[in-house]
Amino acid sequence: MMVAVLWTLLFACTEPDDFDLLDTDDAILPTQYLDGDCDPLVPTFCAFPFPSNAYLLDQQPTVTGNAVNLPEGAFPTALGGQYLTGQYLNQSDGFSASGPILVHLPKATTTGLADPDHIEDSLLSTSPTVVLDAETGEWIPHFAELDMSTDVEDERAFIIRPVVRLRDDARYIVAIRNVVDELGQPLETSSAFAALRDDTDNEEESVGLRRDLYADIFEILEAEGITIDELQLAWDFNTASRENNADAMLQIRDAALAQYQAQSPKYAIDDVVEDYDEDIAYKIEGRITVPLFLDEAGPGGVFVE
Repeated sequence: MMVAVLWTLLFACTEPDDFDLLDTDDAILPTQYLDGDCDPLVPTFCAFPFPSNAYLLDQQPTVTGNAVNLPEGAFPTALGGQYLTGQYLNQSDGFSASGPILVHLPKATTTGLADPDHIEDSLLSTSPTVVLDAETGEWIPHFAELDMSTDVEDERAFIIRPVVRLRDDARYIVAIRNVVDELGQPLETSSAFAALRDDTDNEEESVGLRRDLYADIFEILEAEGITIDELQLAWDFNTASRENNADAMLQIRDAALAQYQAQSPKYAIDDVVEDYDEDIAYKIEGRITVPLFLDEAGPGGVFVE
């Protein structure tokens, strides 16, 4: 029989040593590809597509040599009217290896897309969505869907969800083609991306800044048999290093264990419930005092730097 232990945590006010995170006080600098907060490749929603190397600084003192560089103007207003910031994202040396890929494609439908029941379709040469490891050439299995958390069709994000974790410190290319509207007609692409794809003039400064980048992206995609003329959108992003992802939590673990080498944390048992469940011998309710590694206990707390 199992013993279930339910602990209500009372966080102590112990502060850990500072973590080795990027100093972001002066980190918001112009990237090599953007001259403003928003990416004109997706003019309908700022910061899309995401993640994207349009919001990455190179030649930085990090493990990957990169640093995320999201300006405050790229973020939407959160529910409740609060403004989001890139303060903590901008401490990363790349983007998440396990998050969704987001873009906005007005009037898009899910026709022809790989869904959760047909993930293997995302690896077909005809898949409308492609996630490609730029170094190895591996096609990443995924499914695609529309964000149905809103009833406003024009506000629905187009979401690509890889079903495997991406490699750390690696470059990926996302390609979208032949996505159609309710009438079965292919969606139009933005003028900025069309200029990159077709090598035509465009007034957006960021288009000129990305000519060489997109020559490389298109060369890699063509090598995979993808017809460039069919592309509605394509972009690249780099994932963060393992050190970036794990170091802060490992420091928290080590600091917590170091405090309790001589004795265990203080705790109090408030109640023991017998016959709680036929498969559980006891339900034990109690409180335990542990170190606090946030600036405040409760929702909204962030790591102490």
